[in-house]
Amino acid sequence: MNVARPIAKTEYSAFRAEMYDVVNGAETACRFTVPLDADPTMRPKNLTEKISKVQSCKDRVIVILNRAILNEAYWKTVIKRVDARFESEIAKAYLDPGMKEHKNQELRSGHATTIAEAAVLASLFEGKSTYDEQTALIHKNAQDAVAFLAEVKNIYDNLGDAAVALAVQLKSVMVNAKVYGDPSGELEPSPRQLAARG
Repeated sequence: MNVARPIAKTEYSAFRAEMYDVVNGAETACRFTVPLDADPTMRPKNLTEKISKVQSCKDRVIVILNRAILNEAYWKTVIKRVDARFESEIAKAYLDPGMKEHKNQELRSGHATTIAEAAVLASLFEGKSTYDEQTALIHKNAQDAVAFLAEVKNIYDNLGDAAVALAVQLKSVMVNAKVYGDPSGELEPSPRQLAARG
C-alpha cells in the first residue's frame, strides 16, 4: 500500500503558520522552541514544566515530520514514474518506421525525444501544457518537499538538543541539592551521620 501523498499549498501554509511567528509576511521565530534558564537552580520546578513542554512540541512536530517524509517520498515516486515512462517511450520511438528517414544519430535522437515527450504528456498529464513545463513543475515540487523535510527535521533535532540540555540541567540541580542541601539552607545529613545518630 502506497501511503505517500503530497502536501497541498494550503497545508504547507497551515504548517508554516503553526511552526513560525510571522511579522509583516516574514517568519521571525520558531514556535516549537523551549528557552533554557541561565541558572536552573533559581527555579528548579520550571525544569519539569520545560521537559513536559519539549515533549509536547516533539509530539506535534513528529506528526509534521512524518507528513514531510511521505511528501518527499511521493515526489520521488512521481519523478521515477515519469523517467521510467519516458525511457520506455524513447525505446518505442526508435522502433518507429519514420526513424529511417533521419540520416544521423542526432536527428534520430531528437525525433525519438519529441515522440517520447508527446506520449508521456498524453499518458501521464492528459495532454495539458508541455512536457518541459510539467516536468519542471514536478522537480520544483520535489525540491520544495526536500527543503520542507530538512526544515522540519532541523526543528525536531533542535527540540532533541533542548531535551538533552534540560536533562543535564536537571541532573545538575539534583547534584547541587544533594551536595548543598535544600534551598532553605539546611544541609541534609549523610547516611553515615544518620546511622551515628540512631
